[in-house]
Amino acid sequence: MGNVDFATGAPLRSGTVPVRPYIDADYYEAERKRVFGRCWLNLAREEELPAPGDYLVKDLEVLETQVLLVRGDDQQIRAFHNVCLHRGNRLARDRCGNARGFMCNFHGWVYDTKGQLRELPDEDQFPHLDPEKIALKSLACHIWNGFVFVNADPEPQTSLAQFLGEMNGAFDGFPFADMQLTAFYHAEVNANWKLVGDALQEAYHAPILHRQTVADAVAGPDNPHCHLASMRLHGDHHGLSVHGNLHHQPTPIEQIAFDYSASPIYPAPAAPSDSQAPGVNPRRESAWIFDINVLFPNFHLDPSGTWYGTYHLWPLAVDRTRWEFRIYMNPPKNAGDMVAQEYTKVFGRFVQREDLSTVEATHEMLRSGALTELHLSAQEMPLLHSLEVLESYMQGRP
Repeated sequence: MGNVDFATGAPLRSGTVPVRPYIDADYYEAERKRVFGRCWLNLAREEELPAPGDYLVKDLEVLETQVLLVRGDDQQIRAFHNVCLHRGNRLARDRCGNARGFMCNFHGWVYDTKGQLRELPDEDQFPHLDPEKIALKSLACHIWNGFVFVNADPEPQTSLAQFLGEMNGAFDGFPFADMQLTAFYHAEVNANWKLVGDALQEAYHAPILHRQTVADAVAGPDNPHCHLASMRLHGDHHGLSVHGNLHHQPTPIEQIAFDYSASPIYPAPAAPSDSQAPGVNPRRESAWIFDINVLFPNFHLDPSGTWYGTYHLWPLAVDRTRWEFRIYMNPPKNAGDMVAQEYTKVFGRFVQREDLSTVEATHEMLRSGALTELHLSAQEMPLLHSLEVLESYMQGRP
């Protein structure tokens, strides 16, 4: 598919999608292997592993494994299954830390930060083993704009660059590395991972669901249904730009936050700039708040002028999802920035709670069998696109 832009009048598609992919356990089991077992998955930011020996342990329940990310002495970040090759014991037991190596607490096998076996107690009793050829089972691991991606296949057919396609250069110049983690929210939601993701990749719901929080900031008299400023399809992925309402009257607490911060914060519109990354507000809309970028299958990257947010939607079962939301912002320069950022954190939490408020009830009702298909408008085309990409993987695309 080529680019689709609401502002240019390019053709849009609406239509129906089947309910089965959201509720069928067999479909979910196939997803785990055909989608998550083949796609590149974001697990971390490289700033989380700044020094040699720094490591993180990440649960990857959808693939029934645990991943050990570690920065080696050569500064390279690698990914391994967190399992000792001797008897299958879990290797690293802490969730994060710094280590010169990793010793299994069962029999004392020791591996270095490159995954190589370095100590084999009672080695002469293993005449069939060559320690120089023993190394932790790896996952492919590459970095894009500071985001650490892994692929369960240690030699995937598609490189990360090929997988990202047109997304590759879209964020060149965006100051991801200059921003710091400001807030992290997470929850286990009793709903399919796709239902959770669908709630976060359209704006049609904003005037109703967010009527007590953000509705007036994104939908005004000239855009009452919160139509998107633009939409771009990039192969398996897509990006959206969300309008702001220039007629929005800030609440008293919003006004304090806006007045005392030197940089725009959510939900204030951010002024367009030619210095922005080419894929961020690409039409340079003046009434713009943020973009939504969905990197298939489960990673959302939402940049604005001076902040960005990420979502991770980790399947735990056909009807359960671990939802993670992170906000990154420029380090505060003064007390005003600190107040404004604290407002953004609290306000953002309320908006997120609203976004999640419908998905469990939706999943429960879809399981009733009353519906076999759902009706999507042209403004909900991102949902249609995501399901089409999903189905292409399910059909065994090369």
